[in-house]
Amino acid sequence: MANKNPSVSTRFKPGQSGNISGKRKGLLTRDQVNGTISDLYKNGPEELKEVIESPKSTMLQIHIASIIARGVSKGCATALEGLLQRSIGRIKDEAEIDVLGEFSLAYKRDEEAG
Repeated sequence: MANKNPSVSTRFKPGQSGNISGKRKGLLTRDQVNGTISDLYKNGPEELKEVIESPKSTMLQIHIASIIARGVSKGCATALEGLLQRSIGRIKDEAEIDVLGEFSLAYKRDEEAG
């Protein structure tokens, strides 16, 4: 529950941002994550394995390399799709239907289908 009577020193002041000290140092930026995804997607399986096992790799590099390696080796398209959507954005799904003449569509409920 919020403090209904904050001290005068902690109250918002007119014209002052709510986060005067800004973003904490050391937090990952979107560009850092996207750059790492982009860099690691260029590697083959052996290079990914080296990144995963290297003591010089960052946790971000290890994590992303592991997702890519697992996705490629096990055919897990969901993990790979998530990384690609993160780095380049979601691709818009489009469909065009061109019907000449009369068209009907029907479906049966489960109890009617049997």
